[in-house]
Amino acid sequence: MTPSAVRILHFDLSQQIRRSTRAMPGPLSFHAGSRSFTLQPHTPATRAAARRNNAALALLPAAQEACISHFVEVPEDIFSTQRLTHLRVTMPSEDPAIYLPELLWVSFHLPKAYRLRHLQNRLAKSGDAGVPSTLAAYGVDALPRGDAEQILRDLGDFATPLDVAKTLVFHCPELASYDPFTATIVMEDHIASDANSLALNQLVNEIGAQGQNGWAQITASTDSAGKPMTFGFDLGDRKAGEQVLIYQLTQRTSVALKSPIANALRSASDDPRLQGRSWSVQSGVTAFNQPEGRAARVRSQRGGLQWTLEDVTPNSGLTSDVGSIAFNNTARTLSLDVKNHFLRTLSAFAQFFDVEGNVIRNPSGWTSQLPGDERRQYDTDSKKYLENISPVNAIMGIPLPGTATGLNIPFPDEAASVKLLFGGLGISRWDADVDTLGTILTAIFGYGVPMMCLLAGAMVSDTKWYHDLLLDVAIQLRAIAIGKLVMGESLIEFLLDPQGLLLLFANSMGGILVAKGMEKLAVKLASRIVAAELLNAIPFAGWVNLGASIAVTSLLLGVTTAHILSSPATLELHVKRTMDLRVVLTPDPNHGEAGKPETAVWPALSARYHITVQYLGGTYFVKEGAMPRTTSSTPIDVTFEGLPAGGELRVIAGIYSANGWLCGGWQSETVQALPPGNSSALEVAGAIKESLVPLTSDTQYIYKEKIAYDASQGHVWRTGGLPTATQANLSAGNIGKNLSRLVCLTINQPASQIGYAWRASGQNLPLLGAGTTPESVQMYAFQNLSVLEEPEDRMKFVNRGMVEQPVVAYDMFTKLPASSGAAISQRNFYVDARYGRYHLRQIVLSDGSRTIDLTANQGSWGRFPLEHLDDLVIHPSGYAIGLNTVQSKLMLIQLPEAAQPDAQAPVAHVLSGVGSRMGLLNAPCALSVTPDGRILILEKYNKRIQAFDTAGNPVPCFDGDQLAIFPSASLLAALDAGVFSDALQAQFQANKLSHRCDLALAWQATLDRAVMTDALREAFQAEGVLLTHSPERPDDPSVNARIEVKTAGASWRVIDAGQSRAYAITRGSSSLVVFDELRDVTIDVREVGERWIITDHTSGQAYHLQALSQTQIRVLAYQPFMNLQGPANTTYVDVAVESMGYIYVLSHVDKGHAPQDYMLDVYEPNGAHLTRVAPNHRGEPMCAARIVVDLWRSLYALNYETFAGPGGRTEPTVSHWTPTAPGGETRMLRPGRT
Repeated sequence: MTPSAVRILHFDLSQQIRRSTRAMPGPLSFHAGSRSFTLQPHTPATRAAARRNNAALALLPAAQEACISHFVEVPEDIFSTQRLTHLRVTMPSEDPAIYLPELLWVSFHLPKAYRLRHLQNRLAKSGDAGVPSTLAAYGVDALPRGDAEQILRDLGDFATPLDVAKTLVFHCPELASYDPFTATIVMEDHIASDANSLALNQLVNEIGAQGQNGWAQITASTDSAGKPMTFGFDLGDRKAGEQVLIYQLTQRTSVALKSPIANALRSASDDPRLQGRSWSVQSGVTAFNQPEGRAARVRSQRGGLQWTLEDVTPNSGLTSDVGSIAFNNTARTLSLDVKNHFLRTLSAFAQFFDVEGNVIRNPSGWTSQLPGDERRQYDTDSKKYLENISPVNAIMGIPLPGTATGLNIPFPDEAASVKLLFGGLGISRWDADVDTLGTILTAIFGYGVPMMCLLAGAMVSDTKWYHDLLLDVAIQLRAIAIGKLVMGESLIEFLLDPQGLLLLFANSMGGILVAKGMEKLAVKLASRIVAAELLNAIPFAGWVNLGASIAVTSLLLGVTTAHILSSPATLELHVKRTMDLRVVLTPDPNHGEAGKPETAVWPALSARYHITVQYLGGTYFVKEGAMPRTTSSTPIDVTFEGLPAGGELRVIAGIYSANGWLCGGWQSETVQALPPGNSSALEVAGAIKESLVPLTSDTQYIYKEKIAYDASQGHVWRTGGLPTATQANLSAGNIGKNLSRLVCLTINQPASQIGYAWRASGQNLPLLGAGTTPESVQMYAFQNLSVLEEPEDRMKFVNRGMVEQPVVAYDMFTKLPASSGAAISQRNFYVDARYGRYHLRQIVLSDGSRTIDLTANQGSWGRFPLEHLDDLVIHPSGYAIGLNTVQSKLMLIQLPEAAQPDAQAPVAHVLSGVGSRMGLLNAPCALSVTPDGRILILEKYNKRIQAFDTAGNPVPCFDGDQLAIFPSASLLAALDAGVFSDALQAQFQANKLSHRCDLALAWQATLDRAVMTDALREAFQAEGVLLTHSPERPDDPSVNARIEVKTAGASWRVIDAGQSRAYAITRGSSSLVVFDELRDVTIDVREVGERWIITDHTSGQAYHLQALSQTQIRVLAYQPFMNLQGPANTTYVDVAVESMGYIYVLSHVDKGHAPQDYMLDVYEPNGAHLTRVAPNHRGEPMCAARIVVDLWRSLYALNYETFAGPGGRTEPTVSHWTPTAPGGETRMLRPGRT
């Protein structure tokens, strides 16, 4: 055997030695995995030799030379070339009874090839490798030209306190990875980034300040009562009954970890290289198109009934396949496929409902799905356990199958629907009945055991080994039982306190993994980890739970981004029987003979209809079709098939001309989505109201009037006097009447009422919570007015001023049925920001009162957890959605049926974070809701508008760049059938839309032999493609990637059945080109033979295909954001959406101090720019801070101009703007073409 090369490692342990208050009790030992070596102290001579032979050490200033304190010679083969190696420096404990040595230094070794490849990529990208953070910490500010690669090679042999800090941060579960490709990116570009250097160096200093054995102390692993945990069986040198000792990070160390973890999470979540590794994104769905000429796709029967999902959009990483729903009449089971894309285990439960929507308790014929008496305790009388759902993506880089979990649900005869509950670790929406199992399994098998594998250097290269471990019922049973024992009597309290729960598991994880009853887990791990390495890993196993606890703390403060850890604890899917909805639409009765509505005809320019079914709290559905070509009175009669039965819906219909302007429209009342009697169909009918001014490229908005105050009439509309005050007129002065801030403007369209808030002095109001004496200092106030002829008729004003900023938001769209007894929606709210609690409180618009009593005890409809709210909208599906600009957060509250006591109010789910990729935000400053349910968010710094659904998923809906032109001949039939054909796959590859990476041409011979060698697997892994391999079963194709030769010397396939993936490889001129074979793909047929949306659910990418001719199809990127069209110095201020989806953006250039700085841009629903209203574009200046647009495309603006209101109080004006009549050629798309 060839002897291994020798490496000399050098250590900076000067901080520990310098701050030690006692003598070293023995020699220092260096450990790599299970192998140990004795460290030698450096002498002046050995340091000088080290600086001669190590290019990195040679750069250290002379004053820092003494920091090089120790060295050790080790064989090269102790470091894995394909895995991370856990390294440690220890010394014996002073107490001989303590078997665990004291910890001085710890790190993960990244394989040298990955570090060098990372450096080469950085050099190729920027031409400058920069100064590595390790050298920068010693005062090195530049690298010699041409020496960067050698310096980096040698730097891997220099161990410093910075390595400890980086390693501690790496123990956060959304950063840690077994995969060296991922780990290198995370370590070098995010943990040790320039942006994180200050926080990381503060952590280094805090570790050093605690001295020898100060930052990680030896203690017993304990349960929630502080009772030490013991080995439940013999393991290596440890005997059953011995205490389990761990390294516990001190409180000072944990506190210092918060900032570097938060910073690394924030930047890593915005790195596209880490998609599918550290984070994932699923495309949201707000509306389903049901094109004419193509059958509905949701058709699953139970006898004469059919079944579907109420809401199909992804929910915090949980996705469901609506097409997989099936009912087995013989077995009387309902089946559904689901996928869990996040790093956590979910426990699935079923809750059944009868035809009246009542919960069924003790459903007839139910047989527990929990084997054994021990697990029956988890079934309640109404929530029945089904099974645990493991992740489909890798867990910390450990590969898992990408297959869905098939739920088979025994269905009681008396049940009409079922709610599926999925419980696990989360920071909101807790349900102790369903969350316990998933939470414990996540902490152990999502965090503790994977970290054990990483620490011990386990060979985990196939999907089956760990997946089988996750699904082993016996191991799960014992883990859950032990986890509950550890949590003790405080189980419920821990479920409501994720930080405390994770901190408990940080202290107890070592003991849990070796507790009595976990012998089978130890045996399973022993197949990949030797006992000595397992014992070495146990003291560190809980650190990942501590990292998760610290991350959750940062998330709750809104200072970082971690999609998995920010999930709610309980997720829901509603499976309901379906119905057909028949919509009958007739012409405007005024467009016919007087008194004879049956003679009415459709508008002369009508060309197409667009009908949307809006479910309150669910997915929307859309149908489009052609109008009669000749004059006709024939009603439009369409049927939506397979809609969810139950809940409430309304129908919005529009009739459009060929160039896209609205000829007429109709909106139904809100109705119960239940067919009458035993029918399977519901019918809704109505007549349109004709005519609306069209928007064209020539459209301008013209100032019409503004709100003023008349002592005898109150608030009135007054013409003349275009508002020209700007931001320059704002003043925070307390003396006089000074407007300092315009907060918000909102509209309730069915009520024709607006609400708005501002901050000013001279309001003459008592301050809320400060007595009854009127004050004239700066304070916030808000009021309500009508936008009809008499604004004063609906006047409401607050009876107190506020120090904290309120936000007002009305339900813009909802029209209530006459049977409800209410003329308008009562979902109208303001945010009470007192005491930093941000409670949502109701404004009753129809109570006849002219006062909004802020002192009344109203109860809360929800609470926003982050300080400061910058904008708020009410979604027609029953959500209140708020923005925090500074922290770039989106917050969603699902509104309850009624107000709750403040302490019991639902807390908003906090989503997103700072970044530029889809799903992240950068300084969101305004938001609005479209008629099809999309939430549009205006981002000030990204200079774009991004669309989300009510689960916080980005929704592709805007056309991006043209990517390719496909030949249409071989594709049309498959596209119209919704099938992603081989021909489509080939076109995606030919146009490099599915390009993954390139390999060297030298691998051609290996591919031609169809032999998957270790070297080829390593070549793939170096490019970030981890191929599965089972050492125990190397010939089993289900757990080993294999090669298929298509054409020798030209094309090949690599099939990785273990991960449900495949790659196509073609020979290029200078490399072998590797493509992903797209498998998890859906095609949404928007118009048969005309338009299709293709979504790749693995990457989250979507494509808009448009038929250009009989021979060509254009392919556009289909993305959730639209880039805005203003000049470079534009500041974006507000966004509004009208009833058909046209988007209005208010902005100004420079500081907004001059009237000519202000402009209004109008965009088509697909994101194309339509027109601009600005002084240098034939328009008038719209000097305002907030805008809303009503159903008639009238625009209302909250202006910087002020007037004296009742009692002389300071009020801003609200101006009314109207669109010009059409003139010139239009170039619009009809609504719905998104």
